[in-house]
Amino acid sequence: MSRISFAFRSFFAILFSGKLPADIAEAFGFTKIKPQPVAKPQPQMKPSDGALQILGILQRDSRLVDFLMEDIAGYSDDQVGAAVRSLHDQCRESLTRYLHLTPVIDGVEAPLPS
Repeated sequence: MSRISFAFRSFFAILFSGKLPADIAEAFGFTKIKPQPVAKPQPQMKPSDGALQILGILQRDSRLVDFLMEDIAGYSDDQVGAAVRSLHDQCRESLTRYLHLTPVIDGVEAPLPS
């Protein structure tokens, strides 16, 4: 007789509340599963992250982006040359401080066309 009462109670409990009564679940050997804590996934590095870091370093140390975004049409060649010389030195110092550059292709590089 208890099986019939369990069946009716289970049917109506699931129908109206969507859950099996705890005493019936325990009687049939079912226990609540405790959720396992989910570990947060480690952030994945993207290729763009390194490029943005380098650009941020060059902007911080030598104001490269500011120079590139400025309109230099109103300046003489001598003024632009002087600005580029100091900018070049600052960028080179930053790159040598934070990066170890190696050639991508082994061998002698062809000179740039004039």
